[in-house]
Amino acid sequence: MLLCFGKVWTLCVLLAAPSLATIVNRTIDDTYGDEVTGQKPLYLPSRAGVWQNRTCTVCDIKPDESLAHNGTWTAVVYHPNMDEVIITLRFTGVAIYVFFITANNAGPGVSTNTSCIFTLDGDNPYSAYYSHIADESTQPLEYDVLAFSKAGLENGNHTLTIVPTGPLDSYVNVDYALYTSVLQNIQSSH
Repeated sequence: MLLCFGKVWTLCVLLAAPSLATIVNRTIDDTYGDEVTGQKPLYLPSRAGVWQNRTCTVCDIKPDESLAHNGTWTAVVYHPNMDEVIITLRFTGVAIYVFFITANNAGPGVSTNTSCIFTLDGDNPYSAYYSHIADESTQPLEYDVLAFSKAGLENGNHTLTIVPTGPLDSYVNVDYALYTSVLQNIQSSH
């Protein structure tokens, strides 16, 4: 907006319209996917029997649906001799938070430790290691466990991979992710 004042003394002031941005949190459910885009997590390998969910009838660990986000969860028991197991999440935003359901005491011989590597944006990666050692003196399952977070990202497209790892069996149960997006700027007119 250009404002000019006075007859003799013309004062012109250029006022820049303030730029407004809206910051929103969005959820990526393990089963239903992104609540806005509908994009679902990618679970590899995709062959039957690798990934378990709430429909599993033979699972040693079966989380309470009423405590899981949207009543869903997706889990794998990784064995070191397996092919690589990968979970991929895609989002557009400035931050991401990934929540697991972790297991502590599921009975003798049941894998309850969790070990995995998170890698954000493979071309210029940021990696973090997550480990949960089962505590048999506490509740059997823990919900809404923050397994990974990263803020301060460029507001753009990102890919996060989760890869179970380690020399021992690893129980990885993804419940949901929360990401923060900055919506496009809106010009305000005053």
